[in-house]
Amino acid sequence: MLIDDFNVLIDSPEILKRCAGYSDFQVLMSALVDQLKRPGLEPDQLYEEILKGNSRSIEPDINQFRHHWYPAGYSQNGEINWRIKIAELPFAPFYDDRVSQLTCRSLLATLIKPKLKLDYLLKHFNEFEEAAPAGFIFHLSRCGSTLLANGLSATGRFSVLSEASFLTDLLLDSSLGFQDKVRALRMLLSLFNPSPVIKLNAWDIVYFSLIREAFPTTPIVFVIREPLEILASHKRLTGIHMVPGTKVAHCLGQPATDSLLEYQAAVLQQLMCLMFEHRSRGSPEYIRVIDYRQIDLEALERIAEFFGAKIPAMQMLDVSLMLQKNSKAPDDAFCPYAHNIVQNFDSNEIDKVADRLVPHYQKLKLSFVDFNTQKVSIAGYPAM
Repeated sequence: MLIDDFNVLIDSPEILKRCAGYSDFQVLMSALVDQLKRPGLEPDQLYEEILKGNSRSIEPDINQFRHHWYPAGYSQNGEINWRIKIAELPFAPFYDDRVSQLTCRSLLATLIKPKLKLDYLLKHFNEFEEAAPAGFIFHLSRCGSTLLANGLSATGRFSVLSEASFLTDLLLDSSLGFQDKVRALRMLLSLFNPSPVIKLNAWDIVYFSLIREAFPTTPIVFVIREPLEILASHKRLTGIHMVPGTKVAHCLGQPATDSLLEYQAAVLQQLMCLMFEHRSRGSPEYIRVIDYRQIDLEALERIAEFFGAKIPAMQMLDVSLMLQKNSKAPDDAFCPYAHNIVQNFDSNEIDKVADRLVPHYQKLKLSFVDFNTQKVSIAGYPAM
C-alpha cells in the first residue's frame, strides 16, 4: 500500500532521530530506506510516499506519537500539522519561530510533516494524561508581555508558548464547538513538559471563559499599559487585531469606523473592559495584574513564584540580561522607543481618546493585587 512506509516512519521515532543529522538529501533517503529494511524499496519511491503522506491526514498510535512530535499549526479544515522533536525547542520570542528554527536545523524535519485530524485526536481524549499549564499571560498588546514571557523562559523553569498559531487558529475556528475547543486545549497543552506558560494574543481575552473552563485554577497574569502609549505603538506598526475586516476583527465584533484611531480605541476599550470583568469575577488568588512600567527582575521573581517555581540563583543573571534585550529581537539590546503621544496625535485626539480609555485603565490599575499580601491595593501596586 502506498502510504505504509510513511506510517511506519511516523510510528518509529527512533528511526527518524537516528537519521535527523543527515544534511545531504540522497544520503538521508538512502539511510531511511536502510532503516525500513523493506526489500525492493528505492529512495525515489520512498520520497514519493513521504510527499503523499504529508498531503493527507494519518491516524498514528497517539500514545506514542504525543511524545515525539510538536504541534506546528492548525488549519480550518480541522487538521493539526506536526514537526518531530529532534531536540528541545530553541529559544525565540514566539512559539512558531521556535518550531521553525528547530525544523530548519534538520533536513529530515523539513521533509516529514504529518497531519492529524483534530477529530481523531479528540477520540483519544480519555487516554491522555492531562497536565494544566503553569500559567497564562493575557495582555492589551504592546505592553511588555513578550518581555515578561522571555524573562520567564530565561529562568530555565518554564517552557513558554508565546502566541502559538495552532492555538490562535483553533480558537478562531467558528466550526468547532465550545466543548471540543475545551477538550482540544486540554489535550494539546498537556503535550509540553515542563508544564508551559502560555502567552496568548491580545484578542484571546474574548475566549477567556473557554480557557477558564479548560483550566479553572491555572494562575493568570494580566499585563496592561497606559492606553495612549499602546495606540502610539500601533500607529508606528499596526497589530492585526487593530485592523478592521480581518478574521481577528470578526471575533472581536467591532464595527468599522471612518477613523482608524477611533476603531483602535474601541478595540482597546473592549479588551480593557473584558479584562476588568474577568478580573472582578475571578478568584483573587488566581489572577494578578501588572503594568508595563513595573516589569523588572523583582516583579519577574514574584510572577515566577505565582506560576509555581522559584528562580534558581544561578539563573538570575540570565534573567536580568534577558530583561535588557529587545523582546522581539533578542540579539539586539533593548532601546526604549519613545512613543511620543504629542507627536503621534493632535490635542483633540489625545483628549478624546484619553476621556474614553483612561478611566478603564485606572479601574484596572486599582484592581492590582500585591503578590505578598494578596490584598487589593487602592493606591496602586506598591511592591511592583
